[in-house]
Amino acid sequence: MKTIIDRSNKRGHSLYEWLDSYHSFSFGNYYNPEKMGFGALRVLNDDIIAPETGFDTHPHKNMEIVTIPLKGELKHGDSKMNERIITPGDIQVMSAGTGIYHSESNPHGSVNAEILQIWILPHTRNTEPNYNDYNIRELLKPNELTTLLPPTAVPRAHFYSKHGSPWGHLMPDKTSAIHCTINRTVFMCSLLKVKHK
Repeated sequence: MKTIIDRSNKRGHSLYEWLDSYHSFSFGNYYNPEKMGFGALRVLNDDIIAPETGFDTHPHKNMEIVTIPLKGELKHGDSKMNERIITPGDIQVMSAGTGIYHSESNPHGSVNAEILQIWILPHTRNTEPNYNDYNIRELLKPNELTTLLPPTAVPRAHFYSKHGSPWGHLMPDKTSAIHCTINRTVFMCSLLKVKHK
């Protein structure tokens, strides 16, 4: 397993009136040719979104987008008519596939929304766009790493619907996984390889 220690003070930073964002990999106006991703992991952003603001409707294609709220509320809406508000203890997964439009906003009037947003390159491109959110509260343990994106089809209550694994088209080669704690202290990845079709 490849291990990289990337200190938080070495991240890229974007600051706007409504958004304070730190980037572990090249993103937006932050570009570092030595930080273009890690295996299938392409984006890891640590975002603080001001009250009653957010990301307007915008497109995505062929990307798995995982959003983990750390504080406050995050409202999601998309072109597939999904609309949800998630809070700490939830995890949101959107498979952009052939293309989807979505928006993300902080609906609260006075509290910042603090989120981690993770983009992962899919194993299979041009799949049907899909959205899910899951309650992961029972999986969270203080000071312990938790597997959030399992690489195998071993059922775990919060990640598997009656139709099977939502990650089937994401990491079916069983060589990749993402483990993390739900805070800003540790983010550990073990991503070995993903072959694109």
